[in-house]
Amino acid sequence: MRWFASGKASPGQTASSSHAGNAAGRAARLLRAQARRGCAGRIWRSRRGATSLEFAIISVVLLTLLLGAVEIARYMFTLEALRTAAAEAARAVTLRGSANMNAGLAPCSGLSGDLTGVEVSAPFLNPGALSLTMSGCATNAGVTTVAVTVSHPFGFVLPFFGSPPATMTETAQAVFN
Repeated sequence: MRWFASGKASPGQTASSSHAGNAAGRAARLLRAQARRGCAGRIWRSRRGATSLEFAIISVVLLTLLLGAVEIARYMFTLEALRTAAAEAARAVTLRGSANMNAGLAPCSGLSGDLTGVEVSAPFLNPGALSLTMSGCATNAGVTTVAVTVSHPFGFVLPFFGSPPATMTETAQAVFN
């Protein structure tokens, strides 16, 4: 039997016998080739599914990078929110100290311990977990300084960063005269 690139029958064959002969010939050649190389060789040389396997390997790396970037961005956002809260708390301490001085009191009176009653607009931070404290109020040559410490717990959402929840702390200094 002859094979033609166009798939047409040879002069002595009909179209139906040519098609059936081609399929049978192909199947016979495939079986002979498999018998010569073995089935394992065919599997290892097969390119089927290679793209899926490559995507599976690369997607793990890309997904890890993406989620890591989100976690680091969340950490940086929380740190910036703490800095903003510390600046607002320092402003509140400055206003309280100035009010003390205007009332004829010592500037450091009532400027130690927890900073209660201060409205701090810290987006995405839990107000119940936010801790605002004042310490180290000292007046030297008419200039008063107070340290303000703001702390908030932070933990990575994804466990593969391996760090347990920790408390983030930011300190600011209020200076007034």
